[in-house]
Amino acid sequence: MLSELTAKDMTARTGGGWRNRADFAYGTLRRLIVEGALAPGERLRELELADRLEVSRTPIREALWRLEQEGYVNTQRGEERRESTIVAPLTKQDVRELFHMVGALEAVVARWVAEFPDPQRSRFCEALDEVNKRFREGVKRSGVDPLEAIALDRAFHQQLVDPAVGHRLLSTYDTLKPQTARYSLAYKTYWPESIDEHQALIVALREGDAERASRAAAENYWASADRICGVMLVQGEKP
Repeated sequence: MLSELTAKDMTARTGGGWRNRADFAYGTLRRLIVEGALAPGERLRELELADRLEVSRTPIREALWRLEQEGYVNTQRGEERRESTIVAPLTKQDVRELFHMVGALEAVVARWVAEFPDPQRSRFCEALDEVNKRFREGVKRSGVDPLEAIALDRAFHQQLVDPAVGHRLLSTYDTLKPQTARYSLAYKTYWPESIDEHQALIVALREGDAERASRAAAENYWASADRICGVMLVQGEKP
């Protein structure tokens, strides 16, 4: 089953309505794409998705439109000009574009945090440091699950962004950031180097060096893109 939460469950919790069903379809399909349950290149048929999510085709159509605007799915024109929707592929070109975009957003956040007044900045850095320590301890454990490491890495970035930004930047970030997880989850990879890159960011923030903090935040994503592309050279892209 595509989701443990059905549309009927959603209706019961929210009071029903077309918009709730559309949001439910969008959220469920996005999660399944990020987690890989809907694989890159997989064709998405409205009627099948509607049956499995227990909604009509209208919220499915709305959800697919939103997902296409955000880059999770692509529409292709096939024979006799018929259109089909597929899950977006995972490619080296896309990973570089995506990670550099998210890195640019976090660089803006890092600059802002570095300019916080000292007591507030110190508390912020202490919280970041605690999350990064959990990340370091997690990957040191023998046989660490890559999925656990990915979750710990995600927690660090959430701790940096969520308390520091407003709705406009956060909505853009929340559209792009889950797509980086598609790559980490698809290739089941994590890199201890990220921990040291996080620590370099924390040091720059603690010292109030906005320029260095901004660059450290961006470089973490640049390096991550390079590492994923290296794995893709061995394992291949997922078209």
